[in-house]
Amino acid sequence: MSTDPRWYTVREIDERLDLPKGSAFRRFKKIEPFLEEGEDFLVLHHEHDRAAIEPLRAADRIYEASINIVLIDKETYERSMKAEPQ
Repeated sequence: MSTDPRWYTVREIDERLDLPKGSAFRRFKKIEPFLEEGEDFLVLHHEHDRAAIEPLRAADRIYEASINIVLIDKETYERSMKAEPQ
């Protein structure tokens, strides 16, 4: 999963678009009620998904202080960028 180009981390989106930390996550939260977890996005929980989180951390794909990780698929990423920031 961590090498799957279908999934973006919020850090990658923030950096790709030169946005301040947290911008991509806030935009994602605006459209989250219209999304399906497991299809449009994934949530990696620090207790249950440690094996998936550690490679992301080692590759510097997530923020250092991140605990639970949201992975956003490419289509959802594009939709979230159209949402107005909060």
